[in-house]
Amino acid sequence: MLSEQVPAIDLDAYLRRIGLTREALSAHAAPSIDLLRLVVANHSESIPFENLAGCGVYTPVPAHANMAVGEVVSLDITKIFQKLVIDCRGGYCFEQNGLLSVVLRTLGFAVATHSARVVIANSDSAQAYYDLSATSHAVLLVDAVEHYAMHKYLCDVGFGGRGQPPCPMRLSSTDARVELLSGEAYELKSVALDHHWTATNFSGSVTLAKEPSAGDFFAVYYRTGKEKAMFPSYVFSTASPTVQPDYAMANWFMSTSRATLLTAQPLIVRRQRPTLRTLIGTQYSRYENGELAESRTVDAQDLVALLETEFGLFATANTDA
Repeated sequence: MLSEQVPAIDLDAYLRRIGLTREALSAHAAPSIDLLRLVVANHSESIPFENLAGCGVYTPVPAHANMAVGEVVSLDITKIFQKLVIDCRGGYCFEQNGLLSVVLRTLGFAVATHSARVVIANSDSAQAYYDLSATSHAVLLVDAVEHYAMHKYLCDVGFGGRGQPPCPMRLSSTDARVELLSGEAYELKSVALDHHWTATNFSGSVTLAKEPSAGDFFAVYYRTGKEKAMFPSYVFSTASPTVQPDYAMANWFMSTSRATLLTAQPLIVRRQRPTLRTLIGTQYSRYENGELAESRTVDAQDLVALLETEFGLFATANTDA
């Protein structure tokens, strides 16, 4: 049985951070799909995806993480709120979707937390499947009313790639497609996963066929332009929710292990439609309406200035030092 207690947050401070007011919210009843779309859109465009503490560009501070135990990214909602809202930083999936889940519950939505496996891209035509990551990405399933009926929607404001859905997507294998004027498109598909056993590991791995059959999982597919092909970004199951201890283990690995991309180099994404800005390692790119408009290599001495001017990110002072 679910017993729900919503952590207390400063809703007005959050609304200021994402450019909304209580008056704007009051135009939409909770838990309506219109209100959900409004909050998700403003959050996504106001709070960048970033891993600057994990990759060492910014030094972690006690206000954002329990450094006494080696923590780099905290899942404590008070620390997430301080970092993303008060100190105007960004975060990755556990922080972004964690914050959004608390806000949506505060507004009266029912929210379930789940985990996804990220699809490892490959263009090898001889390989008939995609490899998948561990369950290392947090997503939300939110109940909202549309046309007088309650439906479940996938919400995600914390994916560090172009495959992040631009809005809540109804959890349906037959009626879940979003197309933008730019030609970009996003779709949910019901898919099956395959379990492979190998001689080098004892538990095997799961893969997604490039031509998948229908199954018990959902996959997010996207394309970056009208004439482009659709590719999967991640796969998730609705069978059971993910709880805090599960996220804690994934978060610790993703933010501290030298074996992950998120500790190896900066990965920054700022969405302000029709503009998308990304920084992957030293490569800065700007897209307009889904098309690449600018791309350049950023020197180490120019990195801090780029983060401030293009991404609105500033290092947080360590007031406890």
